[in-house]
Amino acid sequence: MELSPSSPHSDSSPKILTTGEASRALGMSPDRVRQLERCGVLPAIRTETGVRLFERATIEQFQRTRAGKTRWRARQK
Repeated sequence: MELSPSSPHSDSSPKILTTGEASRALGMSPDRVRQLERCGVLPAIRTETGVRLFERATIEQFQRTRAGKTRWRARQK
């Protein structure tokens, strides 16, 4: 599910996503999202209890970056 300004979900979607919500939006496992956060690729906010929260804008930017790399790779083949 791509979150974009033209998406019908964009206005009603929360601005902060849990790991599970971010993983569904990105189409990857929660473990992969946590790995990307640990590596510093996908920044997260940590609550006092250690729960990772991701800003929707960060997830959208990651999607755009990832989509651009996919298109570039397809042109290279």
